[in-house]
Amino acid sequence: MALACAAALPVLSGLAFSLSNRFYTKETGEPSMFSHGQPGGTDGETTFPYMHRMACTLGLYALLFGLMTSVAVCNGFGGGFVGPYIEAPCCLVLGVLLAATFRSQKGARRLYLAYRLIPLLFAVGFAAFLFSDDRTYFVASACVMLAYLTFEITALNDFCNAVKVRGLSLVRVLGFARLAITGGILGGWSIGYATTFLPLDPTLVAMAVGIVVVVAASTLVFTEKEMFSVQGVADERILSEEAATASRGEGGFAQSLVAFGEIWSVSKREMEVLDLLVKGRNTQYISDQLFIAQGTAKTHIYNIYRKIGIHTKMELLDAFDAFCHERGLAQKDDRGE
Repeated sequence: MALACAAALPVLSGLAFSLSNRFYTKETGEPSMFSHGQPGGTDGETTFPYMHRMACTLGLYALLFGLMTSVAVCNGFGGGFVGPYIEAPCCLVLGVLLAATFRSQKGARRLYLAYRLIPLLFAVGFAAFLFSDDRTYFVASACVMLAYLTFEITALNDFCNAVKVRGLSLVRVLGFARLAITGGILGGWSIGYATTFLPLDPTLVAMAVGIVVVVAASTLVFTEKEMFSVQGVADERILSEEAATASRGEGGFAQSLVAFGEIWSVSKREMEVLDLLVKGRNTQYISDQLFIAQGTAKTHIYNIYRKIGIHTKMELLDAFDAFCHERGLAQKDDRGE
């Protein structure tokens, strides 16, 4: 039954993807979800380049997930502790942790610590896999599955953030991620199955492949730069939602700031910087608060000044005060900042 499902599910997945592609073509009139570049114009191209890197890392980690399971199944490891017996508890634990994390927007920022912990979990899992007894296999498999599921959930969450903020196609973006996941798992299963024909210890092969992939993914593909990028888009989504909420309210500093930014065509990311500038913050503070380099912060400030036609922070404050006075809007933050 397991072999029948293993053969049928990829076929059904491919069929579902084909139907999704037809639906996309019917709704948009385009020949394929992948017939052109990322939507969103120049801004989307410059602020969402990490999608391909994240999808690549997702595929690599899916390969490790498939490798661990296939080596165990094909070589008779783990006794009764296989597949769902380990994956299901991992899903429950992860679900509880994420539910606690997402209770507040500030708490959701802690989610990005997971990106740094995931390579460590993978490394511990494959190191423990060297000890081929049921107890250590359970620990090894639990670490690998928990690491993969954590990255998959956080990555898909960030894909959805990018879709929301950049106006990308949800079907295209998640279809791209789905292909990376499916390709990675199939690759992992292929390597695991191949170990049954090699004159080498399958656990050594699994560990060698695992460590190489973890190092490559965490140091060459999805680096600290990409982590800051995905967190920046998540913060941008929070800001845009807060701005939308404020614009629906009556008056207030936030509504004044949004109106001021719209007049000068300030982008969503620049609005975060503008908010802190109007509150009198300096470049160092902006850099630390938004988790961006000082050079990036200075670039945003320069672009804001250029759009408004000013050169200093004092000129910015004067322009904002004059704008609010002219339109009868609030000039101070309601929170007293």
